[in-house]
Amino acid sequence: MPQPLSPQDQERLIALIKAGQPLPKEDLYKLAPDEEDVFLFWNGRSEEVTRAVLPFHHIEHIDEPRRETKAEGSNFSMFDVKGRQRSGWHNKLIWGDNKLILSSLAHGPLRQQIEAEGGLKLVYIDPPFAVGAEKDARAFVTVTLEDFVTNYTQDDLETVEADLKKGKSTVVMDGGQIIKVSMDKRGIQDREILTKSWHDWIDYWSVDFDYDSKKELIRVQGDDGSVEEQWTGNYVFENEWQSFRTRQDRSLEFTTSERAYLAPGTYRIMVKVVDILGVDTSQLLEVVVK
Repeated sequence: MPQPLSPQDQERLIALIKAGQPLPKEDLYKLAPDEEDVFLFWNGRSEEVTRAVLPFHHIEHIDEPRRETKAEGSNFSMFDVKGRQRSGWHNKLIWGDNKLILSSLAHGPLRQQIEAEGGLKLVYIDPPFAVGAEKDARAFVTVTLEDFVTNYTQDDLETVEADLKKGKSTVVMDGGQIIKVSMDKRGIQDREILTKSWHDWIDYWSVDFDYDSKKELIRVQGDDGSVEEQWTGNYVFENEWQSFRTRQDRSLEFTTSERAYLAPGTYRIMVKVVDILGVDTSQLLEVVVK
């Protein structure tokens, strides 16, 4: 708990205030009672209060362990999550900037749900944090996905329509469009384009902001039995940022969070897009940091 100021401390702080000097951080908590009794200070710590509210994009749940046992002859899917979440915000693993996450929890729409359930029990912040990246960064870069083109054709649209029976419908893929073809009981046909926008094709996309940072190495055994690592000439894609659809949330983000570059140089950014058919498309971008 905060301790009362001694007469010596009072005189010292009054002198600092009169001189227009900043007060030592270790003395600030003594000036007014506060429920908190633990503080963390470090050189370069910003006193600015962040009140940003950013949307949370749902990626996964960290679920409670299953209590049921696998019955003989049953088939459990490793992706089955039925009945494992008590509510929508429990046990969340959140990726992002610590101060923005905490601000969004405190001031965003989740706060009402959290308070209704009794409040947060624990927030664990995974280090490193406050490493001075913002102060030392030479450049901040975001990537925006603005278009995606495909020319898939797997069906002969006219043939499908000719063979379609009354009261039936089917889905075909023609010229980069997914089309629902139907015929009512009167024999009247109708076409409905299901992929109304380019982003309807995208199931998942991710970005490696420094694609050349990790070489692809393989282990090669020599004639004498020794093993050494050799570079294949390729690089390993590292997923630094991603946005993908889930069964609960079909939305996507199309602009990444900011990536800070601390050193000058030329960096290659790999953008990877996986479409709804599971086909992987990649593109390299280049950014020069001076």
